[in-house]
Amino acid sequence: MKYRSRYVVLLMLALVFLSMPGCQYARLLQFKSQFQSFGRYFVFETSDMRVAPSVICLSPVLKPDDILLLSSQTRPSQIDKMGVKTVWTYRMVKEGDAKKELVISLVFNENNKLEKASYPIQFSTLFSPEAVPQVLIEMGNANVNVKTRSLQGKRSREIPDSWIPNRAKVVAQLGVPTEELASKNTTLMIYRYEVLQPPPITQKIYTYIELTCRNKDQKIISFVSNVFGPEMGIELFSKSLSQ
Repeated sequence: MKYRSRYVVLLMLALVFLSMPGCQYARLLQFKSQFQSFGRYFVFETSDMRVAPSVICLSPVLKPDDILLLSSQTRPSQIDKMGVKTVWTYRMVKEGDAKKELVISLVFNENNKLEKASYPIQFSTLFSPEAVPQVLIEMGNANVNVKTRSLQGKRSREIPDSWIPNRAKVVAQLGVPTEELASKNTTLMIYRYEVLQPPPITQKIYTYIELTCRNKDQKIISFVSNVFGPEMGIELFSKSLSQ
């Protein structure tokens, strides 16, 4: 029997509202609002599974300074020119296993605005491509909480149970966890990565992925990470998991 599942998107986006310049605040809110009409402002590319999936911005808004703000001033590992365009690449090496690397690529157009973002190819195998636009739409619908300086969203949608990855799939893509914390019903799988920084920066910067695995069936029921800069969490609930 096939079951449908609910996912609840919980977004915590560390936007330092109180110290943010007005124009930058306006750009971030504009970018957020675009996700509410995803098909109008974005194109999702997943045609070739050998290439990192990408989100194309049809009406670019964000500038490099906005990306630095969202990533707590984390510099890209490398910057390249591609004609009139500029490419920022963030390379994240897994702690204890340098062969396991996550890569995020950001392409800025001739006006220095973000027109394309490619996220780690491993994520396209872990999570269904159809789920990604839905998560971004929820980001657009999230409420701005100035007091906590965050975006907070919570909405349930039905998704196929087959979209929920299991532990074996996670390990196949990300390798053995850096650390595991087991309890009676669940196991927290923690992956830590060092974001490679260009010289002369010597400070080590780390990012993480935390996945909660339900012990009885090895299904992943939550995903929390700051790989994309701000912390973002997704909780997954399934009828089949609750039986």
